Amino acid sequence: MEDRSAHTRQGNVSVAITIGGLQYRGNEWSFGGFLLDADPADLPLGTLVCIDSVRSHKKKPKPVEIRARVVRASGDRAHVALSSLHLNDDAFRVLDELRR
Repeated sequence: MEDRSAHTRQGNVSVAITIGGLQYRGNEWSFGGFLLDADPADLPLGTLVCIDSVRSHKKKPKPVEIRARVVRASGDRAHVALSSLHLNDDAFRVLDELRR
């Protein structure tokens, strides 16, 4: 199957992101969005969120401002997908550092 993603997915570097004071693990992510370990009841389809911080394993969280929308939710209540709507310059730099 062809990968039509506009951004390269990072599956080898997991991240922890904070939304509204709650932390979620992102197993796959790119500049275009995140696949989170989260209950869709906590982040319903269509919800607009602001990601406040991002960190990689054992690193200090770095503040960011990423506006995103919940675009997919798994039926098994385990994952939600966010599509990034806007990354500020700091967020772009933080994610660029994490993927290296």
